[in-house]
Amino acid sequence: MNQVNGIPVDPELPEGFDDTPNDERPDSHQEWWHQPYVVTDRWEPESFEQYRERLAGYGYEPDKTPEEWAKYQEDMKQRWLEAWPSGVRYCVRCLDGGAWDRSTNYGMFASLDEAVDQALELADDEPELGPSPG
Repeated sequence: MNQVNGIPVDPELPEGFDDTPNDERPDSHQEWWHQPYVVTDRWEPESFEQYRERLAGYGYEPDKTPEEWAKYQEDMKQRWLEAWPSGVRYCVRCLDGGAWDRSTNYGMFASLDEAVDQALELADDEPELGPSPG
C-alpha cells in the first residue's frame, strides 16, 4: 500500500466500504476505523455518448446538444484546474462514525502535502488507530 508519513494514499478498500451501515460492517472493514487516508481524483472528461448512456440509465434524454456538451465539458475542466492546478484533487477521509454508512470527508486539497498534513492532524485527534472499541 502506498503511504506518505504513515497515511495511506489511494488504498484498496474492502468491498462495500462506503455504502455499508456502520453497525453492519464486516470484519474486513474493522482495520479502517479511525485510520485517515487520502483518495485522489483526476479530471476525466465525459464524452457526449457517455453522457447520453448515463442519462439513459435513469430514463432521461440529454438536455444538451453535442456542441453544448463539449462546451460544458471545457468549462468544467477549466473550473477543475482552477481549484486543483495540478489536475489532481486530494480528499482526506476517515471511517469514524461521522456518517452512518460511509467514511467521513475531512476536506479536499490541491496538494498531497496539504492532504497528508490534514490526515496527520486528524490521526492525532483520533482516540486510537485501528478497530473501533467494542
